[in-house]
Amino acid sequence: MRSFPAGAGCVNSPLALRSVANTFPGGVGVQATAHVYAGSGCGGRLLAVVRPGDRVPVLSAPGTSVLLTV
Repeated sequence: MRSFPAGAGCVNSPLALRSVANTFPGGVGVQATAHVYAGSGCGGRLLAVVRPGDRVPVLSAPGTSVLLTV
């Protein structure tokens, strides 16, 4: 499991991401959405957009970087 801090911008993952769960609390206030990319530096194909409380059990390709927007 790898955690990414909300508001950190684009973060390259040291391990290939095969699935994604957004466990950011959500609810009232700030909502963090995870954008998972196939390439490093949030480049390449966008693989998934995961909103608070959602998950993607299997990505279509390995994810390399994540952008968390608030």
